Amino acid sequence: MDILEKLNQEQRAAVESPATHKLVCAGPGAGKTRTLVASVAHAITQGAAPAALLVLTYTVNAAREMTSRLEREYGIKDKLGFIGTLHSFCLSLCREHHAALGLPERIGVVDDEQVEPLLVSIMESMGDRSSLKAALENLARCKGANQVERTPSKADLVVKRYHTALLENGLLDFDGLLHHGLRAVRMAAAGSVPWPYTHLFADECQDSSEQDFSIYEAMPCGNNFTVGDFDQRVYSFRGASDQFEQLAARCQSGKASGWQLFILSANYRSGSLICQTADNLIQHNVGRPDKRMQPTRSGGSITVHGCGTPADELSYVLEQVLTVAYHKAEGIVTGDDECFKDIAVLA
Repeated sequence: MDILEKLNQEQRAAVESPATHKLVCAGPGAGKTRTLVASVAHAITQGAAPAALLVLTYTVNAAREMTSRLEREYGIKDKLGFIGTLHSFCLSLCREHHAALGLPERIGVVDDEQVEPLLVSIMESMGDRSSLKAALENLARCKGANQVERTPSKADLVVKRYHTALLENGLLDFDGLLHHGLRAVRMAAAGSVPWPYTHLFADECQDSSEQDFSIYEAMPCGNNFTVGDFDQRVYSFRGASDQFEQLAARCQSGKASGWQLFILSANYRSGSLICQTADNLIQHNVGRPDKRMQPTRSGGSITVHGCGTPADELSYVLEQVLTVAYHKAEGIVTGDDECFKDIAVLA
């Protein structure tokens, strides 16, 4: 099968380019997943060993979908070196290189619901009367490290004791996974531990944190296919940085040495009115690299409705949801959620 057969011109250019480091900025509905999967398949047909391919996705479901599409669309059943989330990859590194990292042989991940009770218990035992919010913020600033300064504050000692308590129980939290994962990657780059991967494929990188990007940048892979869209960065409140956007801007200005930028502008999802309106709005963002959507479908509709109070807004939205849902069900209330499943409310 021709790997490039189902790709449009922009997608094909990104996949078949001989560049070793590619930054693919894929707009909404631009076939991002199709392009990424095709790029993995193309690398294999060009001679790359499947076991040397590292594919990092933002969710577990995305990894499953890509694995399924590789087999379904391209007949590739060989197991890749790794395909999954960055956290799960870092966990595998921590387990594989636990001795070099100074970690327990059996390492697990602490449940989010266990973090706060453990932190409160440690604060109480050490007589730390600061707020839990302040302790969590201090913990987040440490990014999984348990080192403290020569003259540490009590808050620093709480963080150190927290990480020590986790390791005593064979556990790491999510920041700890990234912290030690980065250590393992840097060891691999220095030749201290094995590194079998020649190709890195990274998805949804617009929502990556600075620490995530540090891991990507440290990986000793000769080939890099990074995909995302700075206009779809929605996890800033969870630490997503603007480094993808900065890299895209450097690529456009020719200042990103070794990188080639590809923009997937075709939108196969929304009508032209929605695309044009969204484009007109997003162009007001300051410092944004140049990118526009090219709709492939006509039509679409947008309604603007002003509300005097939050209660009025809630009432109006509910009314619209019910109107659309019951119209979809042809006026019949079925008693299940089928008529609501295609409705999204953003607030």
